[in-house]
Amino acid sequence: MKGDRKSKKLGSTARNLHIMWILRLVGKLVWFNIFFAAAFAVLSVIYMNKAAWGSGLPVVMPVEIPFSQPVLKHDISYDSRKYTFTYGVRLNRGTGIAYNGIYEGYSLRVNIKDRTAEYVRYLSDSDVTSDNAASASTVSSDVTSVMRMFIWMWTVLNIWQLIGLAVYAVTGIRPIRKRLKPLNEISEDAFKISTMPFDETRIHDLENAISRITPDGPQGKLVTNDSELKGLEAAINSMIDRLMDSYRQQVRFVSDASHELRTPIAVIKGYADMLDRWGKDDPKILEESITAIRRESSHMNELVEQLLFLARGDSGRQPVNIEHISINEVMKEVYEESLMIDENHTYEFRGGGNVEADADEAMLKQAVRILVDNAAKYTDKGDRITLGCGYNDDGRPMLYVQDNGIGMSSEDVKHVFERFYRADNARYSKAQGSGLGLSIAKWIIDRHGGYFDVLSRKDIGTRITVILRG
Repeated sequence: MKGDRKSKKLGSTARNLHIMWILRLVGKLVWFNIFFAAAFAVLSVIYMNKAAWGSGLPVVMPVEIPFSQPVLKHDISYDSRKYTFTYGVRLNRGTGIAYNGIYEGYSLRVNIKDRTAEYVRYLSDSDVTSDNAASASTVSSDVTSVMRMFIWMWTVLNIWQLIGLAVYAVTGIRPIRKRLKPLNEISEDAFKISTMPFDETRIHDLENAISRITPDGPQGKLVTNDSELKGLEAAINSMIDRLMDSYRQQVRFVSDASHELRTPIAVIKGYADMLDRWGKDDPKILEESITAIRRESSHMNELVEQLLFLARGDSGRQPVNIEHISINEVMKEVYEESLMIDENHTYEFRGGGNVEADADEAMLKQAVRILVDNAAKYTDKGDRITLGCGYNDDGRPMLYVQDNGIGMSSEDVKHVFERFYRADNARYSKAQGSGLGLSIAKWIIDRHGGYFDVLSRKDIGTRITVILRG
């Protein structure tokens, strides 16, 4: 019964909103009619002024005009016996003026009872002669047709407005009820929940089921075997899945980072021990040890810098400064740098006209360098590496790096942007790298609203395309 009362209450709310909107529409119609009538009156006055005085007011020459007397007299009156409304404007003769116009005033007479209208212009005394004295004082024009046209237009507009108002009054409550329906359902559900009998046993069973969840348990899932708790069960299991995925990624990241750091540390420690034992007096061992320690230190420094970059990016502390840049210039700079520092490969640049985009120039250049460095690591000496840019079929700016290297399998392509991931290839197992370069490149492109398109075939080569936001 309470639920029915709540439903009726929401129905009453819908009716009140409907009535409020109808009253607002009626108010708008009233204001529209007032505006339309005022506009007609103003246009009528402008028309009569132009007919009486020409393009402007009469050219008057004052003779003796008291300071407080106006040149024109306005008269508005209503004759209740004749049902006649009169509006007139005439020159104020009492002020003593001379003018060179034909007419000295005009008036509009509207008979409400007969629905007729007459426009009268008054001639100046200088234009009255003995021949036209009987009729020359006024010139009348029947403007009934104009008034009736206005009334017809006003009537048609009001009929359409009233029809629209009537249609809305009949059908307007439906969309209001439809919009309030979710509130009605929420209210009914809340009422059902509030009246649901409290079962402490079910609460204790839920607590026990949650306490039994362990990472090593059967799938690490919450199982209550209660149909009414199925929604809660699904929500908790979804949250557990996300937490477990995050935990596994964190464990794998720490493990991989530890492994990557352990190798150069072990090399440095080994050469330091060798120096301590035999290298003090052996120049060859000394030079070899210094070279190895310098190489591994550089590798460790690169790894730490990349880890810090990703850590700042994950925490939102890595700034990205977006500006309008030329993709051609970025690719040309990386191409020229590669020619200068890498003599083991042949580089080629293919520009596709003037390609521009909104991006952080320094970060985009870093991403391209990562792609080029990755291509050089897995491409034989003397082979070609191609850099290019242009627009794709959708008109979005894009850039690409293509090599003739060892390529990747379709399974490797799925994981190529994961942190510390390396494809299993014995021929290039000694290729130096931290396994974080492509992860950093992906982070940069993601922050630019772009994406990667990777095309690779084993023993043929790889083409990595970056599509940026237009």
